[in-house]
Amino acid sequence: MAYNNETNPLGVLAQNGQFKFLQYATADDTLATINTAGYFNLSAAMMPIGSLLFIQGSDGFGLFVVKSNAAGVVDIDDGTVVGATDTD
Repeated sequence: MAYNNETNPLGVLAQNGQFKFLQYATADDTLATINTAGYFNLSAAMMPIGSLLFIQGSDGFGLFVVKSNAAGVVDIDDGTVVGATDTD
Protein backbone atom coordinates (compact mmCIF):
# COMPACT_ATOMS: atom_id res chain seq x y z
CA MET A 1 0.00 0.00 0.00
CA ALA A 2 1.32 3.45 -0.83
CA TYR A 3 2.13 6.06 1.79
CA ASN A 4 -0.69 8.54 2.37
CA ASN A 5 0.24 11.72 4.22
CA GLU A 6 -3.44 12.61 4.69
CA THR A 7 -4.65 9.46 6.47
CA ASN A 8 -1.35 8.40 8.09
CA PRO A 9 1.03 11.37 8.31
CA LEU A 10 4.57 11.49 9.65
CA GLY A 11 4.80 12.65 13.25
CA VAL A 12 7.43 15.17 14.29
CA LEU A 13 8.93 13.99 17.60
CA ALA A 14 11.62 16.70 17.79
CA GLN A 15 13.03 19.48 15.65
CA ASN A 16 16.14 21.64 15.95
CA GLY A 17 16.82 23.86 12.97
CA GLN A 18 16.90 21.66 9.88
CA PHE A 19 17.22 18.41 11.88
CA LYS A 20 14.02 16.49 12.51
CA PHE A 21 13.26 13.30 14.40
CA LEU A 22 10.20 11.80 12.72
CA GLN A 23 7.89 8.88 13.51
CA TYR A 24 5.83 6.76 11.15
CA ALA A 25 3.74 3.64 11.76
CA THR A 26 1.76 1.42 9.41
CA ALA A 27 0.32 -2.07 9.59
CA ASP A 28 0.06 -2.23 5.79
CA ASP A 29 3.70 -2.05 4.59
CA THR A 30 6.89 -3.91 5.50
CA LEU A 31 10.11 -2.08 6.34
CA ALA A 32 11.48 -3.13 2.93
CA THR A 33 8.52 -1.52 1.17
CA ILE A 34 8.82 1.66 3.24
CA ASN A 35 12.55 1.77 2.41
CA THR A 36 11.82 2.07 -1.32
CA ALA A 37 13.00 5.35 -2.87
CA GLY A 38 10.01 7.60 -3.37
CA TYR A 39 7.82 6.10 -0.63
CA PHE A 40 7.70 9.39 1.31
CA ASN A 41 7.54 11.77 -1.69
CA LEU A 42 4.22 13.24 -0.52
CA SER A 43 6.03 14.54 2.59
CA ALA A 44 9.26 15.62 0.89
CA ALA A 45 8.88 19.22 2.10
CA MET A 46 9.13 18.14 5.76
CA MET A 47 12.03 15.67 5.36
CA PRO A 48 15.42 17.42 5.17
CA ILE A 49 18.51 15.33 4.46
CA GLY A 50 19.95 13.90 7.68
CA SER A 51 16.64 13.65 9.49
CA LEU A 52 16.13 10.55 11.63
CA LEU A 53 13.01 8.40 11.28
CA PHE A 54 11.66 5.86 13.76
CA ILE A 55 9.46 3.55 11.70
CA GLN A 56 7.07 0.77 12.66
CA GLY A 57 6.24 -1.40 9.68
CA SER A 58 4.06 -4.49 9.51
CA ASP A 59 7.13 -6.65 10.19
CA GLY A 60 9.00 -4.69 12.87
CA PHE A 61 10.69 -1.46 13.92
CA GLY A 62 13.69 0.39 12.53
CA LEU A 63 15.73 3.59 12.60
CA PHE A 64 16.37 5.25 9.24
CA VAL A 65 18.08 8.41 7.96
CA VAL A 66 16.96 10.59 5.05
CA LYS A 67 19.86 10.20 2.60
CA SER A 68 18.56 12.30 -0.29
CA ASN A 69 15.70 14.61 -1.07
CA ALA A 70 15.93 16.18 -4.50
CA ALA A 71 13.19 17.35 -6.85
CA GLY A 72 10.58 15.92 -4.48
CA VAL A 73 12.05 12.39 -4.44
CA VAL A 74 12.93 11.15 -0.95
CA ASP A 75 15.27 8.23 -0.31
CA ILE A 76 16.04 6.83 3.13
CA ASP A 77 18.96 4.56 4.03
CA ASP A 78 18.67 0.82 4.63
CA GLY A 79 18.07 1.45 8.31
CA THR A 80 18.81 -0.47 11.47
CA VAL A 81 16.26 -2.97 12.75
CA VAL A 82 15.36 -2.41 16.40
CA GLY A 83 14.31 -5.28 18.67
CA ALA A 84 14.46 -7.99 16.01
CA THR A 85 14.70 -11.00 18.31
CA ASP A 86 13.31 -12.10 21.66
CA THR A 87 14.67 -15.49 22.69
CA ASP A 88 12.85 -15.97 26.01
